[in-house]
Order: sequence, then structure tokens, then C-alpha cells
Amino acid sequence: MTDNMDSNQLARYLAGEAPPEERAAVEAWVSANPNHRAELERLRAAWKGPAPGTWNLDRAWARVAKRLDQTQVAQPARRRPAAWTQTWALVAAALVIMVGATMLWRSWSDAVVPVEVVATVPGQQQTIDLHDGTRITVAPGSKLTIAAGYGGGERRVELSGEAWFEVTHDDAHPFRVYAGGTMTEDLGTEFGVRAFASEPAVRLVVLSGSASLRRAGASDAQAATLGANDLATLSADAATPTVTRGVNVAGLVGWLKGEMVFENSPLDSVTVELARWYGLTFQLADPALGTRRLTATLRIDELDAALEVLGLSLGVRIDRQGDTVILSPGRP
Repeated sequence: MTDNMDSNQLARYLAGEAPPEERAAVEAWVSANPNHRAELERLRAAWKGPAPGTWNLDRAWARVAKRLDQTQVAQPARRRPAAWTQTWALVAAALVIMVGATMLWRSWSDAVVPVEVVATVPGQQQTIDLHDGTRITVAPGSKLTIAAGYGGGERRVELSGEAWFEVTHDDAHPFRVYAGGTMTEDLGTEFGVRAFASEPAVRLVVLSGSASLRRAGASDAQAATLGANDLATLSADAATPTVTRGVNVAGLVGWLKGEMVFENSPLDSVTVELARWYGLTFQLADPALGTRRLTATLRIDELDAALEVLGLSLGVRIDRQGDTVILSPGRP
């Protein structure tokens, strides 16, 4: 009997939806090796854990805050934002995603891991722990693909959206993030990558250690190496990244502690970010409003307060109709 069991079969087994022949196959696999039973129990514990989509940002932010040498860490509230809604279909899909990601219990050093995908919807974030000790927190509206053969020479992941990486470094198995035509390579670090298709550039920010950014397929000479508190951006029409040293990392990764930090940001981009976190649709009654700029820190779990700050800061009227928010010139 093979040492590996199909992840879909195990997911159906844990969900109680496996047909009799699949249940028998899983139980035979478990009986064949004590290690298989231990692996199944680890998956069962994960299955019974907190539902994916809950806002479990404490752990990620605690590590970031420690690196930033903060004396007091404001722990994020555990409530979901007011706009968050769940359906049974979404819960079921998220559970399947969680179990699929948990399939990385296989040893990456001596086994080929199948493609695994973690996809988050607006208002949902997901943290996964890989077998090599690497931890990844995926932001809302993002997709992370853990490539087939992860660990077989290259630990490759592909990102569309935003994620935070705490990588266990291994010279023999380089960890690389492919996003928006770029490649970020870990050099022993904690870093964030942002690569939304709607934005003109891929962004890399490093909290500790170092990482490099280059266009995918580019030479070492075209790569930029970043250290702690460095930021790099690489646009589609540029050959090499633009690097800024000594940035405010806390502001750039505020979402890890439940905050959205805007610094002179145009309303057009602000509403896109709000839509990702609150799952709402934002409409500008006058397109000219999109150029108004916001500097503010908004709590992700306080929708009403965030909208109030938006209205007061930019002088706009805010009307909410169900899941649609309309912004108009002036206030009542």
C-alpha cells in the first residue's frame, strides 16, 4: 500500500462524506502504519479547529511587533467586521481549503507535494503552517498556490494578492515567491509581498533578515537585495526594482494587527482596499472624488467608525444601501 493518501479522499473522510469504499481504503491506510494514524489525527485536530475566515491575526502581529521592539502590543479584536457574512457554501469551501493546505504534512525533503491552493474572499484572511516551519498569512482577496514538488530543490509558491511570509531558511531548498512577473527569494527573513493585478507594481517589504526581488528570469545583477526595514517596488515596465531604505514597516503591514493604514492615499485606492476587507461595493457618485487623499488609520473590525472617519476627513456624504456604499460630495 502506498505511503501517501489522496488529499481529497482524506478531506471527504474527515467530513463524513466518503463513500464506503473510500472509508475502507482510508482505514486500511491508517492501520498499515502507526505514522499514518498520527498524521490523520493531526489532520482531524486541524479540521476541528477554528473555522477558516475568522480573524486570527494575533499570532502574526505578535511576531511582527516583537521584531519592531514595541513595548506594548495592541492586540486586535477577534470580532469579524460588521459587513462580514457567511454562507454554508463558503464555510464548506474554506474547510476544504484548510484541509488541502494541511496536506503539506508530507515531508517536503523526500516527497513530492501536490499543488495546493489557498484562496481568500473579501473579508477573509488565512494563516497556514507548512511542514518546513514556514508560516504564511494570506490577506483578503488573494490566492496562494504552493507548487507541485515544493521542497524538491526549490520551495516555490505563487501569489496573486498579498501575503506575509515567515520563512524557515534552508540554503539547499531556496524559498521563492512568484508574483506579477517577479520573483522574491528568501535569504533568511520575514517579509510581505503585495501583487494585485489592479496595481501597477509588485511590492516587497522586509521586516528582518534579507530578501531579494527581481523580474522572473532576470539575472542576479538585476536583483535588488533588501534588509530589515527596506521596501522595493517593481513595475511591469521596469527592468530593476526601486528600493527605499528605512521605511515604516509597521504601517505597511498594519493589516496583521487589524488596521488599514493610509498615507496620502487617493480615495480610488482607499475604496478598493475597503472593499477587500469589508466585502462591500463602493461607488463614487462623482468620479472627481477619487482624487481626494486620505491619511488615516482605520480599524478593520470597526466598519461604522471607519466610514465616519472617511466622511469627516474627505468631506463626503456616505450612504449605505445593503452591501453597497455610495460616496457623494458634501455631508448632510
